[in-house]
Amino acid sequence: MKRHYTFSVLGASGALTLCALFVQTVFIMRTVTIDGALWHYGTVALYGFELLAILTITVAYFTDQSARNALNTTALPLLLLVLVVARGAPGAPDPPTTLWWSIIIALATAFGITITSILQHYTRLFIVSIITGGTCAAAIGIVQFLTQSIPASTLLGISAHDNAFGGTATVTTHFGRFIRAYGTFAHPNIFAGILVFALIIALFVIARTRITYAVIRGMLLFSITLMSMALWFTFSRAGIVALLCAGTFLLWKLHYAWKRWLSGVITICAATCITFLAFGDIFLTRSAQSITPTFNAYTDRAQFAHDAIDILRMQPLFGTGTGTSTLAIAQKDNFTHPIWNYQPAHITPLLLLAEHGVIGTLLFISILTLLLLHLRRALRSVYKGSTLSSTPLSTALVIALMPPFLMDHWLITSHIGIFILMLVLCFYASTRQT
Repeated sequence: MKRHYTFSVLGASGALTLCALFVQTVFIMRTVTIDGALWHYGTVALYGFELLAILTITVAYFTDQSARNALNTTALPLLLLVLVVARGAPGAPDPPTTLWWSIIIALATAFGITITSILQHYTRLFIVSIITGGTCAAAIGIVQFLTQSIPASTLLGISAHDNAFGGTATVTTHFGRFIRAYGTFAHPNIFAGILVFALIIALFVIARTRITYAVIRGMLLFSITLMSMALWFTFSRAGIVALLCAGTFLLWKLHYAWKRWLSGVITICAATCITFLAFGDIFLTRSAQSITPTFNAYTDRAQFAHDAIDILRMQPLFGTGTGTSTLAIAQKDNFTHPIWNYQPAHITPLLLLAEHGVIGTLLFISILTLLLLHLRRALRSVYKGSTLSSTPLSTALVIALMPPFLMDHWLITSHIGIFILMLVLCFYASTRQT
């Protein structure tokens, strides 16, 4: 009876954490203002899902043998990973930011290890949690775009956004400015990435699972519809490319189950057609490089990349320190512009080099690879012969991360990005047992 109770607590805490990934409730412990402007990347905060992650890791360690074995096996590489990140603190423009990021990376990695270790016991529960969270977030995003209003919500972690606010992500057309859907996240591109994560899992479920109950299948297709529409309302190019690439790969690998996944594809196409019929002019504006705001966006990204290269030239070996590249760029520029005007490079590999340097980046990648190999060995007996070990889902999720990895920076500059990145990498390493 006791074992059943502890396993129930573990499953509930894991499921709640995965669902809470779509809610950005945050507890801010430190903010940094420079010349009256908030330096967003210097904020030290703890999100609600991170508190739940700590609970899940703790319960799993003391109640589940697989999780305890995986965490013990990867303890040394995880410690080395933290030290590599924290190493840059003494020379960083803002040491507390770098130190805090080392803690967040450790927590995200431990959570990825834990969820992967107990996934076999709670596969259905965890999948339902992710799809439910994605559906609720999608509904919020759709309402935001249709009403063109994003009021603040402390409970959900939503900041207020308005067409008149500077820094609000909008699409500018001949008809005016339109706010992009944020969901509960800090930027529409992050929202798009999380939606793709949930959509790929939903497509996998509908393709691999024989759903006998029409109500359940209808609910799943309804979730896919909402998430697809919300994805378009983010106007995220990286998100759309990620869904196309990962979705195509997944369906190609599951071609034998085309009769099952066909309904999911038709649902996505129908949702796409509806949104284009209603808001086609806005989508075409977003993709047209000849439109001034779109051209400016490309120019800004080129400038951000140029700034990162300048920083790398100044500190080629060990970089500026995790999370502090924007402050280093501002210092180099003598704070000519407000601090919020300085943004990280929208190319993750380049940003890694700028903040970790060449040696630091090589060390980070090498130790992370070592950690994943240790995790794979620790869970070999758990996943050997499992249906999850032969599934293309993990590869599809990795493919889904590539567009934002190459076209944006949120995977390593946001808490939710780090958690999704580590969760997918741990899942991929554990299931690739063949």
